[in-house]
Amino acid sequence: MALMNKEDMMTYLNEMNNRLADVNLNGEIIMTGGAVVTLVHGERDATMDFDVVFTPKEEIRDIIKDIANKYDLDNDWMNNGVEPCLTPAMKFNKFLELSNLTVYNMDDESMLALKLVSARPLPSHDMNDSIFFMKKLNIRSVEQALDIIEKYTDPIRLTPAVRYFTIDVFENYSKYDNSMHNKNHNHN
Repeated sequence: MALMNKEDMMTYLNEMNNRLADVNLNGEIIMTGGAVVTLVHGERDATMDFDVVFTPKEEIRDIIKDIANKYDLDNDWMNNGVEPCLTPAMKFNKFLELSNLTVYNMDDESMLALKLVSARPLPSHDMNDSIFFMKKLNIRSVEQALDIIEKYTDPIRLTPAVRYFTIDVFENYSKYDNSMHNKNHNHN
């Protein structure tokens, strides 16, 4: 699967907007996952896919296929596999408004909850992405992270594996946080 950088991602979103305009339709996309980390926050140089929820479903599915063919992308370069993981509690911000396409991104707390419940082993980016959002949110305890999971996800997703992953992420984040604190402290 090919990696997409910010420029590629914007090209594909603009292409989608143009295709929607051609058929006089308006569409909405909610971005999650690596697309948010790459495109919104610039924390990664690239991502493998757009994890999204979109409407209108059939029309955008067709556009996704057309863009895949035009740019030689995998057919699931943009997919809605994340949809079952979303809950009504999750929050989104408007990221981009084009003539016929509005793009939203999942907010930081919702992203942290989603990344922590994903709990995928390496080579996934879940560990580093979770650490990034813990830094942004200034998480100070495992309990605070677990509270965010409970606030934004279905309780059934808070499995022992997710708890252990959250503890592991927090320990790694704490090492980073302490090294930054010590670095700053030594310079003063």
